[in-house]
Amino acid sequence: MLKILFVCTGNICRSPMAEGIMKKKLKLMKIRDIAVSSAGISAFDSSKASKKAVEISKQGGVDISEHKARAIDEDIVERADMILVMDSIQKEELLTNFPKSSNKIYFLGSFLNENEEEREILDPYGLSIYNYRLCFGELNMAIEGLLDFIMKNKNNSNQ
Repeated sequence: MLKILFVCTGNICRSPMAEGIMKKKLKLMKIRDIAVSSAGISAFDSSKASKKAVEISKQGGVDISEHKARAIDEDIVERADMILVMDSIQKEELLTNFPKSSNKIYFLGSFLNENEEEREILDPYGLSIYNYRLCFGELNMAIEGLLDFIMKNKNNSNQ
């Protein structure tokens, strides 16, 4: 079982949208050996996803209305096989607090295309619904790239 963790700042916008998108894609693809979760660097446990994130996700066929934020901790980091951050602040925070996990921390935005190294996915929090829509679209495309990457590596390890 591959355990994927999406991380953003408050775990109320980007990471819950990413988690929801990924879960939907895995269900549609009938993939059951990948577990998905999310957490936030500065999350307040049990906060709900932002209203705009819930609205845009719903428009994209993803239900995150029951999402409850959680703060990242050592146990969450240790259990994850792959940690996907949205920006450099989160990456630095994780590298500082969990240096042993540096080999499993990636920018989700780096999966938008094969040439991107460390592309950030900007936080729409406090911005217009349009910014949430853009963010959802970027997350969706990055997760497509992530799934391609996972499936290629899975196929290569099975040969």
